[in-house]
Amino acid sequence: MPFYFQDPSDFSTAVRAAVKQAGVPLLAGSPAYSVPTEPGAPQYVLHNRAYLLNRGGDVVSWYDKEHLVPFGEYVPLGEWLPFITKLVPGQFEFRPGINSAPLTSGASAMGLLICYEAIFPELAQARVESGANVLVNITNDAWFGRSSAPLQHLHMAVLRAVEQNRAIIRSTNTGVSVVIGPDGSLKAPSELFATLVVHDPAVPLLTETTFYHEHMFLIHTAFPALGLVLLTLAWLKWGRKQH
Repeated sequence: MPFYFQDPSDFSTAVRAAVKQAGVPLLAGSPAYSVPTEPGAPQYVLHNRAYLLNRGGDVVSWYDKEHLVPFGEYVPLGEWLPFITKLVPGQFEFRPGINSAPLTSGASAMGLLICYEAIFPELAQARVESGANVLVNITNDAWFGRSSAPLQHLHMAVLRAVEQNRAIIRSTNTGVSVVIGPDGSLKAPSELFATLVVHDPAVPLLTETTFYHEHMFLIHTAFPALGLVLLTLAWLKWGRKQH
């Protein structure tokens, strides 16, 4: 939603009315702001937020994006080097969220991944660790246009589903929207820049974890270490041949 849903407006009223009329919950993204109370804090801070509305159109919970896009949602080191922010015109300084707990609707405990958060294994890991039985990825891929990037973004989300044994409900504004099975299968993927409604009452809500989930740190440590050993052996072998 390209407006501040938290503010009273004709737009937010229309959304709430539509949800109430349809009688179904809604999960949707919107820019948001909060007013800090700490001494010396700015007047307000921005968040990239996903709101969960119940069937009556009331907000029951939300999730603020945790891993922000550098130079898109914040400027690295901008707080200490203010001149850097002037190099990025039109830049808004968002603040990351701190709560990765699932958003609950009925039996669904939804672990949220906003936009490119789906490319980070540790974020999906944290959602499942917090009790998510399904993952949801809402993303704005419009800036990719008609390129290979939307498919690349999708394929990285598929890895998260398989790693965590969780279905992923992926909703985008320009595609590819799809239900990803915990085995990596794709159900009803949309075309780019096409309108699609998918109704799938059989999205699995799983609680079992994978070997990857239980040993993520070991796996992420062992494979780089193995690669380093192999490179060292290859270098030593090459060195002996030179002599």
